[in-house]
Amino acid sequence: MNTLGRDVRLVDHDGTDVVLRDSELLGRQTSHRNSHRHPAGTVARPGEPCPACRWFEVEIYRHRDGYALVTVGKTQVIGEVDRLRVRTATSPYEVVELLTQHFDDGRLPRLPRASALALSRAAEHDDGIRDAYVNRAVA
Repeated sequence: MNTLGRDVRLVDHDGTDVVLRDSELLGRQTSHRNSHRHPAGTVARPGEPCPACRWFEVEIYRHRDGYALVTVGKTQVIGEVDRLRVRTATSPYEVVELLTQHFDDGRLPRLPRASALALSRAAEHDDGIRDAYVNRAVA
């Protein structure tokens, strides 16, 4: 992709400056949708799910020290703010694990659709990610 060898500077939601040295963007995806789940002309209320008002974006980078996952919880709801999070991984298998959702209520772990699509795109550019993606234990 087009970010090979560049330093990427980010500010995590907790205010931490993060620099990904010699990075390459491997894959990205959004869960944003154009259709609302509430009446037209309104915005989702607190706690009300709506993929057009609140969504998730993920980017997967390879950089000098391994991999980085950049996730952003985006919102158009008044009073809410976007939340960017950067997590690092030393192996492709850890990338898959960090993208996997785990639940405390007995549901099986799962890979959200946006994460799976970003991972599949990253697999096109990185053999280790490809192997971890193909051999993942979650759907």
